[in-house]
Amino acid sequence: MLRRVEQDVAENVHSGEAHEGRLKDILADTEPYVEEHCEPKPWTLWDKAQLAAMLLFSIVLLTVDMNSAALTLMNSGLDGFRDHYWRAALFNVALIIGGAFLIKSASLWLTTDQGGRRYAWAVCMAATLSLFVALPVFARTYARMTIDPVALMTGEAGTTGTSNSAWTFALQILTGNLIAGAMWLTAALLIERHRPSIRVPNPTWRRVKDDLDAISNLLRKEREKLGLVQAGLARIEAERHQLVTRAVELFKLAATEAQRAQKTSALFHEFLPPTKR
Repeated sequence: MLRRVEQDVAENVHSGEAHEGRLKDILADTEPYVEEHCEPKPWTLWDKAQLAAMLLFSIVLLTVDMNSAALTLMNSGLDGFRDHYWRAALFNVALIIGGAFLIKSASLWLTTDQGGRRYAWAVCMAATLSLFVALPVFARTYARMTIDPVALMTGEAGTTGTSNSAWTFALQILTGNLIAGAMWLTAALLIERHRPSIRVPNPTWRRVKDDLDAISNLLRKEREKLGLVQAGLARIEAERHQLVTRAVELFKLAATEAQRAQKTSALFHEFLPPTKR
């Protein structure tokens, strides 16, 4: 009976695996997202002004950051950058402009428009937080720069604490990158509002994925059932082997006892007189 159950469950597993393979092939050939046509919003003068302002201000912000980095590098004492403004500026292009491009490019990995909006919201929040952190740091730094150097050297200046110039510079670069990236993401969302289509999940892909999850769940249960049946058969086989081994031992013992009894009877017949047999 267990052998028949094992055969039936194994057939179910093989059939389920074949069906699962077909669904996986269909899912691989189906696009998870499709473009859904919608009525685009017309471009207004205010929308165009917002888009131009965000792009222009982001470029100006990155240019200011690149200029600050170039001046800092020129005054760092390195002979290769001293009195070479453009060399120092170009050296910082990857750090200044590349950071903002990286923040914007990361949104291309998102598969839905909703995910892009959430990512843009997160970058805007990070930019706002970095701005609030940077403002008091910049205020202390630039306030210290305006102190009379004679009063600073003699200790007559009423300032408390010093600002780490390296951390201030790094914070300035990070804040500029985040704000520029947030502006580019916002500009992309503004452009997206005027597109004639939006990207939405494909219902066919979703249906096939649900069927695949269902058959995979059933297949997992059938595999568990097959494992239990095979474990039961293995246990029965082991017990049967023990019983057979024990029966063989008992048979050998009985045969030995029978042979001994025959030998004893033969001895009696050999040595006893015929009248006493």
